[in-house]
Amino acid sequence: MTKGVQARARAAGYGVAIADSDEDPSQEADLVREMSRTVDGVVMCSPRSPDDVLATLASETMLVLVNRRCGSIPAVLIDNLEGVRLALGHLRALGHRTIAYVGGPATSWSNRARLTAARAIVAEHPDTELVDLGSFQPYVSGGVAAGDLLIASGASAVLAYNDLVAFGLLDRLKQRGVLVPDDISVVGVDNIPMSALSSPALTSVGIPLVNCGRAGADVIVSLLRHPEQPPTHHHDLSFQLVVRDSTAPRRTGESLRDTA
Repeated sequence: MTKGVQARARAAGYGVAIADSDEDPSQEADLVREMSRTVDGVVMCSPRSPDDVLATLASETMLVLVNRRCGSIPAVLIDNLEGVRLALGHLRALGHRTIAYVGGPATSWSNRARLTAARAIVAEHPDTELVDLGSFQPYVSGGVAAGDLLIASGASAVLAYNDLVAFGLLDRLKQRGVLVPDDISVVGVDNIPMSALSSPALTSVGIPLVNCGRAGADVIVSLLRHPEQPPTHHHDLSFQLVVRDSTAPRRTGESLRDTA
């Protein structure tokens, strides 16, 4: 994503300064205020700060959000409903009817959006059950922590908050002797490059992150060049489903919960 912002901004004649909050909302406001002293505008990627904090920051500096909706602040949004629909549609087409969701941080806008989307989609299909396994850290460790809960749930498939969480699930399932995709199918979100290299290769839905960065830069450059024009508040980007080796038709017979 950073590369996308840099390339687009530099092409428009703007320099780029980068700061990393390490996904810590307590650092975000301080970083934005510090940077705003020396830059014309700020692109915040997947911010975790509460809405009221973001609204205050937007009143103090030119601000564009990526992967976060907050009132009328200009934003580049990922269509989570479409992404989750692609993932669950793929799993349903393979015969899965009990599907688990391993969530990310409870404070994450993306996590709430994906869980809401999953519930809405499953509500359209009375023969399908969604098992919400809760919120976990958005890293491999989060997936490892969720692995035993997934096995106990009896779900034949799982959608992970992101690919890193999915990698953790793959690791824990392997440790427990659970075969992927024979016993449980696994789908991640983001389609990061490592998804093609995991074992098994991970089925994932995602958007090229460079496109998110480019879109964020385009919005803020437009705002800086044409401040008199009211901003287009939301720009949606579409997901793509990449099917690899971690998903397969649901096995018939008893569930893992029945055999545990």
